[in-house]
Amino acid sequence: EWSADWLAYTRYDGIVVTAKDLVDMPAEVRGAVYRYVEAGGSLLVIGLKPEMPREWKFRNRLPAVSSPVASPGFGECRIMTEFS
Repeated sequence: EWSADWLAYTRYDGIVVTAKDLVDMPAEVRGAVYRYVEAGGSLLVIGLKPEMPREWKFRNRLPAVSSPVASPGFGECRIMTEFS
């Protein structure tokens, strides 16, 4: 049961979701997760990169690793698309 209130996630150091779960979330819940990240939370998305907020600028920190990272607001979002 995902909350549509971003404050519900503040007790966690981070959230890990699959790209499919993120896409399948109701818009209100997805928005709450995004607000949690912008307020300082960490989000790890596993799988193919879903559509993310346009304001979040993703980049690869390490050229050898396909793991785009964005630092919106005070938080961080990393997308893991490859595994070895």
